[in-house]
Amino acid sequence: MAKERGMSLSQFGELASNDFDIDRELDKRVLKLARSCSTNLLLDGRLAGLLLGSNDISAFKVWIDAEMSIRVQRISGREGQSLEQALLEIQERQECERERFLAIYELDLANTSIYDLVVDTSNIDQWEAATQVLEALKAQEGDN
Repeated sequence: MAKERGMSLSQFGELASNDFDIDRELDKRVLKLARSCSTNLLLDGRLAGLLLGSNDISAFKVWIDAEMSIRVQRISGREGQSLEQALLEIQERQECERERFLAIYELDLANTSIYDLVVDTSNIDQWEAATQVLEALKAQEGDN
């Protein structure tokens, strides 16, 4: 939705902090996509696990995390920003989302208890993270 409006994520987050209809519209889009999919689907989003679970849509919920310094390095490299700029944008986005999600959903993003798996990627690459997710998913399927 940020791209549709020609905005950066931090700009879009600022707009959404003053207009909760943006989050509600995004929720509708995610739910529509999840309900229309007849095969396996991978959804990426901070609220995807909560949204699917609270709408009785079966899901294996994964939270991907990393230490702040690692996140700053990764975003700085990917976006071509200075470390200081990347840190500032991460902090602004986190604070904006924390306040917004508490107001709209009464959700604290620091609470990862709704997830089936939490993967700390601070010291692993994307391939190892994917392996951990797949192994946990296979283990869960084996339990059912």
